[in-house]
Amino acid sequence: MTKSKDNLKYKVKISKNLNKNINSDEVLGFLNKNLNEKFDFFISNIEKNKMLNKIIGFSNQTKEALLDKVEKLKNFNIDGKNEIFSGIDFPQDFLNKKSKEVLGKNFNIGDGVFVLSKKEIDLIKLNNNEVSLIKPFYTTNELEKYWGDKENKFWTIYTNSSFKNPNSLDNYPNIKNHLDKFQKIITSENKPYGLNRAREENNFLGEKIIVKRKSPNSPCFTYVNFDCFFNRTFMIIKSKRINLKYLTSLLNSKLIAFWLKYKGKMQGDIFQVDKEPLLNLPILKIDEESQKPFINLVDEILEAKQKVKDYKALLDEAIKNNNFDREIALKKELENLENICTTNEKTIDQMVYKLYDLTADEIKIVEGV
Repeated sequence: MTKSKDNLKYKVKISKNLNKNINSDEVLGFLNKNLNEKFDFFISNIEKNKMLNKIIGFSNQTKEALLDKVEKLKNFNIDGKNEIFSGIDFPQDFLNKKSKEVLGKNFNIGDGVFVLSKKEIDLIKLNNNEVSLIKPFYTTNELEKYWGDKENKFWTIYTNSSFKNPNSLDNYPNIKNHLDKFQKIITSENKPYGLNRAREENNFLGEKIIVKRKSPNSPCFTYVNFDCFFNRTFMIIKSKRINLKYLTSLLNSKLIAFWLKYKGKMQGDIFQVDKEPLLNLPILKIDEESQKPFINLVDEILEAKQKVKDYKALLDEAIKNNNFDREIALKKELENLENICTTNEKTIDQMVYKLYDLTADEIKIVEGV
């Protein structure tokens, strides 16, 4: 949208098909704007001054009024320069088909280049000095909504731009030998040994919120308080200006999902939560005492999810050993733990509605009732 004094405010007629399996007859009905629960026809108001250099979303007047109400309560901005970061930009994490063809038959698709399994790490036989360059690496398998599993399955060779020097790994001979095998296919700007963009190491250390960039059906924000390295599938929020557990509860709420759907970026049903939507989030920061109920519910979710993981391992063992009584008891306990998570998430949703002063009718809009 360009700057202009003309048409500062105008209306756009929107026709939206809600049916993924639309047939030819329904297409005609859609084009003729026949009323149908599978179609949505509305007028969206556009204000250039408000939307200049921002994401443009289209919503009907009822939803737009609700979104405006929520945005007016915003009193906290995440700092885009100092509190939002991207994951590691790898030149090559694992060997792909194209790279395998370059390297030849002695290599396999999926071989670790800069990201390695424990078995591959063991084969390299790292010395004590080299261990300092190996960092725990996480994927979507470990990072869920709210909770992250600390037990990683992969490790990354974490080398920054200083490893652009061909002699930079002379004191790390085993890692050097490993990466030398892949030199033909490493395309990093910091080759031969540096990651393309390693990012600041401190970004990956300690407490943070991990944001899944692309998430189907609903956004996914993970609270972790351990060192955790990952690729550009994720963004990072690190702030000392707001309690991150409280912020996690807000970000995982249905209200924020609703806001991101209409004011963020969408690819079909997939939420694209990158830097720009994060900067625009309508975050309402409240006093520390008022944050405690949110934080307590998040703590209970984190504890329950960790127990779910632990109990599933015990359940597998009970099934393997034909211990039926133990199996029944564990299944019941797992059900209780899942209920804690579900109940707490619903409670957080209701608390967030109250926080933003939503009416019963506005809640129905958010929940699509």
